[in-house]
Amino acid sequence: MRKSAWHFLCTAIASKNVATAISDINADNHENIRYVSPSGRVSNRPFEGVNIVIDGNNTYKIIK
Repeated sequence: MRKSAWHFLCTAIASKNVATAISDINADNHENIRYVSPSGRVSNRPFEGVNIVIDGNNTYKIIK
């Protein structure tokens, strides 16, 4: 019986103790994002048009 290439690949990876899956994900906390319009209105949701996004110590502009 002939073995597939997939079988050989899996065997090679398993024999070298190589990580084959994601074991942990470390996500940033984005609960305190504020959106500010050019006129100065503040919201927890983006406005239509230009938004100034304040995320902790990071500030950037987006157009929606």
